[in-house]
Amino acid sequence: MRSRLAAFAVTALVLTLGLPAAGAQARPFPPAPPNYLAAGDSITQGLGVTPVHSYPSLVDARSRHLTLAANLAVKGATVADVATQLGTFAAADPAAAARITRISLTVGANDVGWVQALLTCLNLPVGVQCAELVDPASQLKVKDLVDAGLGGLAVSLPALLDGIGTMFPNARVYVGSYYELFGSRHRECVVVPASGVSPGYSISLVNKTWYNQTTRRLNAVIRDAVRAADATPVGTPVRFVNVAPRFNGHGFCDSARRWVIGPQDLLTGSSLDAVAHPNARGQRAYATAFAAKGVR
Repeated sequence: MRSRLAAFAVTALVLTLGLPAAGAQARPFPPAPPNYLAAGDSITQGLGVTPVHSYPSLVDARSRHLTLAANLAVKGATVADVATQLGTFAAADPAAAARITRISLTVGANDVGWVQALLTCLNLPVGVQCAELVDPASQLKVKDLVDAGLGGLAVSLPALLDGIGTMFPNARVYVGSYYELFGSRHRECVVVPASGVSPGYSISLVNKTWYNQTTRRLNAVIRDAVRAADATPVGTPVRFVNVAPRFNGHGFCDSARRWVIGPQDLLTGSSLDAVAHPNARGQRAYATAFAAKGVR
């Protein structure tokens, strides 16, 4: 009798507390269908970090509602390349494209020569302005090349965003910004001091100011393109994800811990083309920013 009462008590406790019965396992949340797609350039690709630390993988791991179908992003991608990434995916499997409810991307930096401008601005003699230097290939000043790229992006990016709705009729699109690499301190930025084995890397006050301003102009063009696309009466909802404020204080020459890969990281295995890209902390910042806007 006592054993029967004990068994009854255990059963009552299980039913009352909602605990799994002996031998049973709590059912996990069912996985969402592949409904999240990432596209764009090397930031979305996660250049410089392991694949699991790229922001799309972090979004996928954190979310109960999204499952990453694919990360299509590649290094050096422009707006035209992103159109190809998305178009190829949609054409290969229209049913899979119809299941996509969220698309995140970063694009625009390669259209305006963001990396080339950075390389031009580093380690110049005092008084030399990188914006005024002439590009040997085009015979145009660096600032004129950037201006032309920004002008082209202001046309091509809204067209891309408008076209995504046809390929992915059930998706919301989220476009991330870029971050300012150099801190706001009113002085030269020494990224890596010179040593016996390295000439060091630095950028003068005038050049770092111009470069940070170029990043702000790039982000403004992206923001305006998103607003224009979102204002289209019939089209895909588009949101601008401003990641830049999260990186304040975490760039080169800032006092807080860096969220970008620096030349000094080459000694620990980072590749040269990964320099200036988000490290694992920077990728987490992107994941958090996208989640805050609705990619979750």
